Amino acid sequence: MPRLLKKKTTPIGHVTYKGRTGLTNKEKAEIIADFYADVCDLDADNVALTPTQERISNNISAFRLDKPDKNDDDKDYQRRMQTSPKEIWSIIKKLPSKKAPGVDEIHNAVIKNLPQKAILQLYYIINAISTTNHWPTAFKKVVAIPIPKNGKNLVDPGNFRPISILTGFSKIAGKVVHARLAVLEEEINFLPDFQFGFRAKHDTTLQVARITDGITDNFSKDKNTAMALLDIRKAFDRVWFEGLTFKLLKIGLPSRLVRLLDSYMTGRTLQVRIGTELSTERSVKAGVPQGSVLGPKLFAYYLYDMPTFSKTRLALYADDTATYAHSFSAEVANRQVQLHMYQLVRYFGDWRVELNSEKTENIIFTRKYTENKIITKLRVHDKPITEKSQVKYLGVVLDKKLNYKTNIDKTLTSANATLPQLYAMMNKKSGLDMTNKLTIYKTILRPIVTYAAPVWCGISDTQMT
Repeated sequence: MPRLLKKKTTPIGHVTYKGRTGLTNKEKAEIIADFYADVCDLDADNVALTPTQERISNNISAFRLDKPDKNDDDKDYQRRMQTSPKEIWSIIKKLPSKKAPGVDEIHNAVIKNLPQKAILQLYYIINAISTTNHWPTAFKKVVAIPIPKNGKNLVDPGNFRPISILTGFSKIAGKVVHARLAVLEEEINFLPDFQFGFRAKHDTTLQVARITDGITDNFSKDKNTAMALLDIRKAFDRVWFEGLTFKLLKIGLPSRLVRLLDSYMTGRTLQVRIGTELSTERSVKAGVPQGSVLGPKLFAYYLYDMPTFSKTRLALYADDTATYAHSFSAEVANRQVQLHMYQLVRYFGDWRVELNSEKTENIIFTRKYTENKIITKLRVHDKPITEKSQVKYLGVVLDKKLNYKTNIDKTLTSANATLPQLYAMMNKKSGLDMTNKLTIYKTILRPIVTYAAPVWCGISDTQMT
């Protein structure tokens, strides 16, 4: 892709954390690594475990010490888990050549040019992983590259988004296990219907359409919809290891596979890279590995048993959580949402998941012209949640009348901002043929304009006003 399409990188100035200030790239990498390690340390909160959490922790500790029975699980487990050189080669061919390497500094382009003997050795290693239920230590090392968040104070290390990079070999092994998990997921059928994240034949557009169809259907019945959008603090980074392993066993996954996944999660290390400087290693004590295909799926498994409520509906896409209720009275609908939120707050507390009350939002969808006064504000941890006139869910702006005007305006603004960057390649004198121009349009511009289009494309001009 031409250089003009690449995003400009913001240089990292000095960063400060816990009274320390980093000026050189090495110092900044060490400070940001400390911050990321603290985020992934649930014990740093100094909150004592409840008796139930203590029991779960002890049970999983005993499970880890237990030697697996050779006859554990059904006889076809090993057959299910075994890979082949052909499968490994098919995964390698799809690796993006220009991705940054992990801590081993082995680029995907190198892996793609490995001789057959090396592919065969990798095949033996990955099969040994499933046989021994052990994820190699070398595959657990992660390099994080901090990316500045737009418009934030970049002195605070919390205002950098980490891009996690695993080694290429770890990604290959992860994709092999992921394929087996996907099959078991369908067989056991444990994920709830309201979880749309990282599942076959599910996507963000379908989840938003599911919600908005329900809202518009109730508009026709003269009903309002109250919705709460819950924000989970550092969701992927703070998954409780013992809690997740407990749930994997509860789901009914083969115990040997659970041992393998437990090994995959625990004992991981993190290093931060800024420029050419790399921090020393930090232990990762919680969270699912980001930058991997297994991490998002394991997170969805962690929340598979989220409690439902008869008067509300749930919508999940990974950690993006919304609960909503329909009623002739906006106040009644909001109270129903509040009752469900009491359950959800207890559930999250039980599993050491922290809700961010400051980022949790409330909205009332209505097309009534009479005032729908909300007497009782939603609360999370006794903190009131401000009612909004519009919210964003899975990238779509939902206003209280569902006329999508703001969403369409933002889509056009984004597309118009992208268009000048493409002009050098798309104008008549660029020298590119029409086939390449069409490819650029389909790859870059069209996805911006058509994102979630099935949700909002039927809106008329009068509805937008």
